[in-house]
Amino acid sequence: MYLKGLSVRGIRNYSRLDVSLSPGLNLFFGDNAKGKTNLLEAACFLGSLRSFRGVKPAALLSWGAKEGRVSGEVAGAGVAKKIAVGLSEGKRRVTVDGKKPGSAREYLLVLKVSSFSPEDLFLVKEYPAHRRRFLDRSIFHLHPGYLDLANRYAAAVRQINAAFKAGEAGVIGSYEELILPLAAEVAQKRREQADALAPLATELYDRVLGGGRLETVYRTAAKGGSRQELESSYRALLEKKRPEGLRRGCLMAGPHTDDLAVTLSGRDMKLSASRGQSRLAMLALVLADAELYHAERGEYPVLLLDDVASELDVRRRDALMEYITGRGQALLTATEPALLDGREGQTFRVETNPEGEALLSFQVKRK
Repeated sequence: MYLKGLSVRGIRNYSRLDVSLSPGLNLFFGDNAKGKTNLLEAACFLGSLRSFRGVKPAALLSWGAKEGRVSGEVAGAGVAKKIAVGLSEGKRRVTVDGKKPGSAREYLLVLKVSSFSPEDLFLVKEYPAHRRRFLDRSIFHLHPGYLDLANRYAAAVRQINAAFKAGEAGVIGSYEELILPLAAEVAQKRREQADALAPLATELYDRVLGGGRLETVYRTAAKGGSRQELESSYRALLEKKRPEGLRRGCLMAGPHTDDLAVTLSGRDMKLSASRGQSRLAMLALVLADAELYHAERGEYPVLLLDDVASELDVRRRDALMEYITGRGQALLTATEPALLDGREGQTFRVETNPEGEALLSFQVKRK
């Protein structure tokens, strides 16, 4: 899977851009604050309908612009599809081969991107919701039906939360019975995905990135391995937590309260990890997700690696570049072109004109 080209209109400081991409390494280099990250953000938005900066879609529009658009041609597995996402009046409009897809799921399955950026430190250091979303996206691209399950569970949580806020104690028990099978299935699938990612992330951190034993475990208050056991455990938890839920006005137990614990040498990284360790752990998780996708689908997702080498020593940087070379397409940013020295790929200099608009200039292909 790779992007043959990327077109951007009215996004961040790109008023107009059309760039052809290599199926391998593509490096965008230049001084800071010129638009390198903005380009990768546009590619992330095209594939996932989200910004890795965690902002709302409307924030991607160029200053003063009322609409914007990102489009590209995706090749892989013997097929090619053209996808596009437009922004206007705060709304997204997506197309696949020029037509509106039947669902968001149909669109999102065309292109999988796995992104790493400095802004993504929250994956390791901040709130559990970020790690739950990481797991959910990882599951979805291997099991598309999971999106419907996750949406049904989220809708059920909103419904029962409304009952808690209204103090409707008489109906809460009935709502809990409806949510139990959904909760058990979500928790089971997340745990299975976490268990599949864990050995890959551990190996990547140790063999490629170096620095200790990284471990990831899905943490849930519910006990048991089977769906029936999880459902029974959740039933007991919901009953126990119901008085607290009535006081606080929300459901106090369920997969929406679970976490993906990330530890380094046995210590919780949320509490003890340095910035550098957190970046390496986050990168290991992103690469593990790509490896798992490849193992299941026979192709790699598109890697978006923003400023990936800025805090890596020479050994780790070389090990990373050696690892990603030959593993599908990667779009990378750096301040210097040397990141691709000795490796085949394309390099582009990112500059700005006097108005602050980003411009690309193609550099000589490196081998």
